[in-house]
Amino acid sequence: MSGSIRRTVRETSAMDRGRYRMLTSGTAAAMAALRAAGAAERDPNLRHPDYLARKMLPLTPHMTVYTKFRPFLALAPRVFELVSPGVYYYELARGKHMDKVLADEISDGLDQLVVLGAGYDTRAHRFADALDGAMTYEVDHPLTQEKKRRSVERIFGKLPETVRYVSANLEVDNVLDSLVEAGYMEDVRTLFILSGVSGYLTDNAMSSIFRGVAERSGKGSSIVFDYWHRTIVQGDYSAYGAYRLVRRVERLGEPFRSGIDPAALPKVLSDHGLQLISDLSPRDMCERYLVTSSGATAGRPYEFLNIAHARVSG
Repeated sequence: MSGSIRRTVRETSAMDRGRYRMLTSGTAAAMAALRAAGAAERDPNLRHPDYLARKMLPLTPHMTVYTKFRPFLALAPRVFELVSPGVYYYELARGKHMDKVLADEISDGLDQLVVLGAGYDTRAHRFADALDGAMTYEVDHPLTQEKKRRSVERIFGKLPETVRYVSANLEVDNVLDSLVEAGYMEDVRTLFILSGVSGYLTDNAMSSIFRGVAERSGKGSSIVFDYWHRTIVQGDYSAYGAYRLVRRVERLGEPFRSGIDPAALPKVLSDHGLQLISDLSPRDMCERYLVTSSGATAGRPYEFLNIAHARVSG
């Protein structure tokens, strides 16, 4: 990618790895809490489809715990929006859009699913019937996966045979090698989902993921991912919700590392062997996913993130 942050795998220190572990684990719980709150929306036009999120959440002393209990769910959206304006409505749109992409890919004949930075993602369970035995590979840090496994066993009584947990650090590991070791097939149609992760990875890591998808997956394979606008990485925090989020992440000791100019996205993808199918802007999110049953716009999502879907060229 152009304007790469010059940071290689060799330069990633033990402290960086520790921060990555802390950040991914905390972010996973926060995102699950957002989905749990969204799934409790009374308006079906707005409701988040992740009905398992509340059950999946671990019991923690952080504010995410409030979404574990129904009496607090009605207050959760307001709390999230006070802490990080735009985050709640962005997650409503992102969850519904990525679910739609998955449903469409299944209808077109999907052979396997890969969820990168899976956290407490529940798609392998919510789409189990539609996936019809197709294998799902969930890639994440082992600490996060350990908590996820405990939640899955608590909810379902056992780990599903059609889900394989792949321990990997998306920043420093060769993700496709890790997937292959777990049984991933390189010659079948695959959907990769990368949700809420790209901004925390360097340009080099994102390039590696894009090339891996393009070079080591079957015909018709694709990736759906959200990405930070390049301006936020360059220090422009004027977009709605940007300043508050950047400051929160910096307090954890980890700035945003990569972003893409939406106008440059087609070329960025083409340079990596991928062809852009769709690129959902914040305005698109409002129009498609944030309109109430009465026709009003429910709220503003983050205005520095897009959601793209790209297919392997040829």
